[in-house]
Amino acid sequence: MKRNITIAFISLSVWICTACDKCKDIACFTPPPNFVFKIVDKNNQNISSSFSEFTLKYSKNGTAKEEKLSKVTTASQQAAFRTVNLGWESTDGILADVVLDGNVRGKLFCKMVEKNEDCCSFFELEKLTFNEQAISNPKDQEYSYLLLVP
Repeated sequence: MKRNITIAFISLSVWICTACDKCKDIACFTPPPNFVFKIVDKNNQNISSSFSEFTLKYSKNGTAKEEKLSKVTTASQQAAFRTVNLGWESTDGILADVVLDGNVRGKLFCKMVEKNEDCCSFFELEKLTFNEQAISNPKDQEYSYLLLVP
């Protein structure tokens, strides 16, 4: 009986050590995505080229922040705006004013969640809205998301 307990204890110890060690040599991290916004009108026409500046203004931890998105041209020669910081900034969720050429055009809400699975850490988009409406993720992979400007 004592021998069976000893064998069971050793087996359990080995299992625990190998289970804890499964990620020992794995360093896997994926940062949050860049967001590329295509601005469309009510007719679903790309009007991104109509704007020269796209800025997100928000508050984080009581501090006012501002991020100017860079204007990019896609492979199909269409205009869009890109941000690399939105994913990092929105892990607690942010509500930002969308300012186009100096005029507030609506509110953008973004919330990313950091996850850890299979020895890897990555970010997943939990919620993205513009003026409280879900932002569509287009089939055209040149853009991340479409913003409908009222």
